[in-house]
Amino acid sequence: MIEWAAEGKGETPPGSNLGPWVAEILKPAGLVPPEPYCASAVSRAFQLASEKIGVAMPFKYSPGARNLFAQCQQKGWEVDKESIQPGDLIFWRRGPVDSGLGHVGIVEYGLNPNGNIQTVEANHGSTVAHFHYDREGWSHNFIGAIRVPG
Repeated sequence: MIEWAAEGKGETPPGSNLGPWVAEILKPAGLVPPEPYCASAVSRAFQLASEKIGVAMPFKYSPGARNLFAQCQQKGWEVDKESIQPGDLIFWRRGPVDSGLGHVGIVEYGLNPNGNIQTVEANHGSTVAHFHYDREGWSHNFIGAIRVPG
């Protein structure tokens, strides 16, 4: 895993959406804490990985999960929820259906026979962490899954 996203990196103080790590990942989006930062964290991971291997970032840096999903969906990268694999981006709705709010994580372990998944997420809690979901827990507010090529 890229060092910037090591488990435990996150908010200072916890529960605040503040701190130097949060400021670092919001900066490319032109934002400052406190702001939601799950999509900025995913964008930063792809930005750093793209720089490391010398390729263009596959999508525009986005501070919004719904915006990031729409960008990738328009490129035809959406995958069926029954096909989720490690490395896929997974998107959920936050709040009321029509709120426009969302959340994104990176799938660490794909579907097991029971439909469970494990993710790595930022801004789900106060730090980057692993989250395990049973099928009912992740599919309830599921928007979609994206497999970025390459």
